[in-house]
Amino acid sequence: MCGFTTAEGHFGPYYCALLFCSWTGLFLCQLIASLAPTGQAAINIFPVSLFAAVIFAGYIIFIPEFPTWLEAWGPYVSFMRFGFQAMVLNELVGNPDLSAYSNQFIEDLGFDDYSREECLSIIPVVFFLTFCFGILLALKYVNWEER
Repeated sequence: MCGFTTAEGHFGPYYCALLFCSWTGLFLCQLIASLAPTGQAAINIFPVSLFAAVIFAGYIIFIPEFPTWLEAWGPYVSFMRFGFQAMVLNELVGNPDLSAYSNQFIEDLGFDDYSREECLSIIPVVFFLTFCFGILLALKYVNWEER
């Protein structure tokens, strides 16, 4: 963990956020590989999908600073946003050492709409299962003869 909080009960959610984002990223790569006609095409598509996940997560540009049309849908298509938000909330909410700054920082990031537990449930339920189901559909119905 970042070391901001020493309270009990913070390691489990931190670990789950990392684990869920890793699994979801893995299944995103497998989905891209199952949809791409060649290995080279999959390698070319992956950086674009990774950039989209990172840019909409709030790492580079905070969510409230997005244009209105982008703020309405952009952060909700990034699984990394929910992992990042869960980790930020895990470290800052209820931390007595940072209580003066934590609420303002959470609001500046735009992370005041979902709780840590909601973020940790959105990643596996929405993204993980969607990518897994997409992989199964792609393997069943996409037929690239050259494979």
